Amino acid sequence: MAIVFALCAALANALTSIFQRLAARDAPVEDSFHLRLMTYLVRRPVWLAGMATLIAGFVLQAIALRYGRLATVQPLLATEIVFTLLVMWAWFRVPLGAAEWCSGIAIATGLGVFLGVAQPAGANVIPGADTWVPASIAGVLAVAVTAAFGLLAIHGTATKAVLFGSSAAVAFAFAAAVMKESATVLTRSGWPHLFQTWLPYSMAGVGMAGLFLAQNSFHAGPLSASQSALIIVDPLASILIGVSVFHEKIQAAGWQVSTEALALSVMVIGVIFLSRSDVLTRRHTDPMGEAPDHGHLLHAGHRAPRGPLPPSAHPEASPL
Repeated sequence: MAIVFALCAALANALTSIFQRLAARDAPVEDSFHLRLMTYLVRRPVWLAGMATLIAGFVLQAIALRYGRLATVQPLLATEIVFTLLVMWAWFRVPLGAAEWCSGIAIATGLGVFLGVAQPAGANVIPGADTWVPASIAGVLAVAVTAAFGLLAIHGTATKAVLFGSSAAVAFAFAAAVMKESATVLTRSGWPHLFQTWLPYSMAGVGMAGLFLAQNSFHAGPLSASQSALIIVDPLASILIGVSVFHEKIQAAGWQVSTEALALSVMVIGVIFLSRSDVLTRRHTDPMGEAPDHGHLLHAGHRAPRGPLPPSAHPEASPL
């Protein structure tokens, strides 16, 4: 059950990335890492659609974490990038080549082998303050340091996008950990008791921080850089949190460690190659030099026309 809900959450996250990238790419450069960026985005229907899919992904992820391990659910969310390409192919009519299909197979294979060998296990414990406090300090430091280096990087570069994306990924991993404990407390004690704890407020704060950093990652540089960082760092941070905070166990015999490392490497390589695909990195501009408006794709029942396409919808260029 957890695997199904995690995959559905990955699909919702893929739609969120597409919608929010469409909304953030044309924001003024001077709005980077400023609240003006959020006021700009909230006025765009495509961004609001992304928020709707974000909420759906959040709910699906919470259900998956309630019944599954952090070290299982979060790596499965890496399939988001595969779903992104499939959505581009099915919705935007962008053709996928051999490189995209091979990269997608590499991600699925690497992820499957890792989960099959690691076999994450462990009880759904509720960590105490002696566990959460040092984990929280480490998480805050990781988010702050990567965001600080991101601020120093040049706007429009992959480096800036990777740093902001990595910072957001750590925040999202920590939010997922809090979400997992919240789901356990909710099941055992109910809503009234949950809201008497620090969990929902911490989850909201960390989640908003991650959302803000992710928007800046999309705005700071190419989607290939920001999405790679988000997808690679989040599961790695989540595995570490699962082991250190929730006492989850993964198989760690000699051959298992090497196989797990190799499987994760294959998955990471697949993510990097797939995120650098022309489907995600090409950016079409019309004859006036302005990025096309794809808001019309959000209308219910819209389908991309079959047959000859107008220049602004030509499949050679990705809308991202």
